[in-house]
Amino acid sequence: MQNKIVIITGSSGLIGKALVQAFSGEGASVIGLDKASPSVLPSNCEYIPCDLEKPEEILRACESIKKVDVLINNAGISNPTNSQIGTVKLQHWNKMLNTNLSAAFTLSNFLAKKLRDSKGSIVNISSTRSLMSEPNNEAYAACKGALNSLTHALMNSFAPDVNVNCISPGWITSDEVSDSANNQHPSGRVGAPEDVANLCLFLVSEKARFINGQNIVIDGGMTKKMIYVD
Repeated sequence: MQNKIVIITGSSGLIGKALVQAFSGEGASVIGLDKASPSVLPSNCEYIPCDLEKPEEILRACESIKKVDVLINNAGISNPTNSQIGTVKLQHWNKMLNTNLSAAFTLSNFLAKKLRDSKGSIVNISSTRSLMSEPNNEAYAACKGALNSLTHALMNSFAPDVNVNCISPGWITSDEVSDSANNQHPSGRVGAPEDVANLCLFLVSEKARFINGQNIVIDGGMTKKMIYVD
């Protein structure tokens, strides 16, 4: 990643911090976009304050960026649960979709020429909730499902200049969890933020150039496991 410029949205969050560390550690110059300022920032990183719910702030940030090789649309409201259906407020629905979905499109749109010029890559961070869900997470599931579809649509629009892929993480945490939480995963543990960062590094490398328009699930096997309660 030497001499590459990487934009990471949601750079102050759980996965965002791991992405910043991973890409800066490989020599990239990282530009983090987030409403919250980072507590620690590597020397080869820049932070641009940006409320990703607001297109005008995204445009302002994009105008200050001269070149981009990699765009990672990672930002999102991480709590998937909203009010019980029948009482969901439209304000909450719109806030979730604006931050978790529209921001990814807006950045891809505003930075399209710069990404084409660099023959760059886009990685969208979705969720396994785009494939399965629980009660009362309509807004989160809807925007993550749409992000998967946006990925292959952007791939076709950008082809052959820009690779566009998607990652759908399952349970990702940096906290200690119970043995039962770990053991229910076929891989024997819950995911770590670094698992997502490592996959991102691979997807934007030349070794992955033939992988395009895909949604890759990283969940320790949970979406392929049948679960029945006796």
